[in-house]
Amino acid sequence: MSGGVNMVPETYSFCPRCAARVEIGRVQLGANLTCRACGHQFAISREPRTRAGVGQGRGEGDRRNALEKKPVEREQWAHEATQLAPPPGLFFSDVFGFPLRLENLPHTLALGSAAVVLIGAVRLAVWCLGADNENVDEFIRVLLWNGLLLSITLGMFSLLICGYLASAYGLTVLHDTSHGAEAVEVWPCVLLLEDVGAAAYVASGLILAALPGVLASELWQWLGVPKPWGIAVALPAFFPLFLLSMLESQSPLGPFSSRVWQSVLYGWRVWAIFYAVSFAVLAVAAAVFIALTRHGGWTVGLVASGLLAAVIWIVYFRLLGRLAWFCSGRWAKEHSRQTIE
Repeated sequence: MSGGVNMVPETYSFCPRCAARVEIGRVQLGANLTCRACGHQFAISREPRTRAGVGQGRGEGDRRNALEKKPVEREQWAHEATQLAPPPGLFFSDVFGFPLRLENLPHTLALGSAAVVLIGAVRLAVWCLGADNENVDEFIRVLLWNGLLLSITLGMFSLLICGYLASAYGLTVLHDTSHGAEAVEVWPCVLLLEDVGAAAYVASGLILAALPGVLASELWQWLGVPKPWGIAVALPAFFPLFLLSMLESQSPLGPFSSRVWQSVLYGWRVWAIFYAVSFAVLAVAAAVFIALTRHGGWTVGLVASGLLAAVIWIVYFRLLGRLAWFCSGRWAKEHSRQTIE
């Protein structure tokens, strides 16, 4: 994972002076771009674009290049940096309130609204199926089947919208956080379907992460654990490994990156803290979700559950971005730069 999470779309670059995100558009390689934040002009090249630390000056470029001369040296640096003890606030500072920031709140609400429609469609379908099993007259039965068809159609449409928003927003938060950014500079434009390819990464990661839980069905039966619970545990356990591996290899078909999987050995402490925090967040969210759907009433439970799902999703990718930031060695570089300055 020495190269970090390198999923940087070709639609934008980063200012080498202030690290602001600058839209590229249809400019030629070698053309100059002007940063709207600081006014700095820089040229577009074929070199990999990574987010530098904010406030980086000319002298800092020499110190950064000293750490990035050769791939072997970069990998050794990442291994050594991953073995460091993670800072106490890595997974707590500006994480849980991140989705509720004023600049992030519209996107959280957009994702939450799509989740509300999706959850509502699923609940309507379940209710229609349950009511159809009761003794009802033919007219009511026809209404129930029409309601079922409507809920299936609405559910499929909302699933596509929710999946796109969740993938695009999640990977945007992951990418910018993994490069040390405290805020998302530019969110994907929904109307232009930007970052629609992110859905392939998230969908592949979820499917692959669920496979161990499905294949271990006999183990769950032997332990007396319901199969759905076993799959629910396997998903958050393997999803970070598969997703970061695919982003490292820049392909949704490359779920095994040696750098990512080796980082578990070198940085077992930061991975352990990440799993502890993320599992605790998901467990609390699941308990609140169940309580809302059972006791909050149809309207309150539906709206609150959708918004809660959106908040937890963005928080989870914020945590995952902090993990990638530390394991890639970028945190150590930023820390060493601040120490030198």
